[in-house]
Amino acid sequence: MKLDLKLYRGYVNENQLVVFGHVFESWAPDKYRTDRRGIKHAFSIIHMFRIKPLQNITVKLEFKNIEVTTKTLDDGYFRFEIPFNEELKSGWHEYCVSCKINDIGIIETGELLKPFPGKVGIISDIDDTFLISHSNSFFKKLYVMLLKNINKRKIFDDVVQHYSI
Repeated sequence: MKLDLKLYRGYVNENQLVVFGHVFESWAPDKYRTDRRGIKHAFSIIHMFRIKPLQNITVKLEFKNIEVTTKTLDDGYFRFEIPFNEELKSGWHEYCVSCKINDIGIIETGELLKPFPGKVGIISDIDDTFLISHSNSFFKKLYVMLLKNINKRKIFDDVVQHYSI
């Protein structure tokens, strides 16, 4: 068995540090390649949906002089929300997460953000907001997901105008 550790970008402020991710039995990311087309692309997408989350796995976070552990939930998800009040410059910082099952271990490095001082922040999930996904048509959505290359998805016509306002 191989392990996969999927880390998401975390954040830190004057009060707490938040880091989260998933632990899976390996789904072999090399099986998904953006240059595949047609049925080969469909098989690699279907393979991604067959990943197996690993529950109750001990996960360790290391950041600066902090070292803490937690366990994964039933869906392989873990989350660290820990008090943090150390001096830290604004910007991106690396953290390290590791886990081990029997003799198999994995270590991954992720990023967390300490926001710059300001009054406005913009958060956008581009995949759901600006890419055409055909969410109102089940069969067209399935067709695009399984048979179209993710790098060739189209954006809505007015996206550039939207961002330039």
